Amino acid sequence: MSDFVPLAAMEWRHILGYSSLEICATLCAIAGVLLIARQNIFGWPLGLIWAGISAYLAFFKWSLISDGILYASYIPIQLYCWRVWARHGAVNEKDTVFTPSWLPRKTRY
Repeated sequence: MSDFVPLAAMEWRHILGYSSLEICATLCAIAGVLLIARQNIFGWPLGLIWAGISAYLAFFKWSLISDGILYASYIPIQLYCWRVWARHGAVNEKDTVFTPSWLPRKTRY
């Protein structure tokens, strides 16, 4: 337990990152998740920015190829989800429309 560091004692750089790109990617990821949770379409482009920056850093700055492949795979997923959300859930005309909504409290747990 001697290695335990409380969150309050950690420096913000450990959480956000050390370069301006890392900080930008972290803030985009946090804001994107919050916006999507609030059912706001602007979360998807922020997720796309996060995935792009993270893939770039993993491939070219840190030489973490497997992480870079993982982050790069998020880019088409973000684009697809953004497209589906923009069309209100209907990918094809015969598809039923998906409307995101909150689950009732009884079914959440």
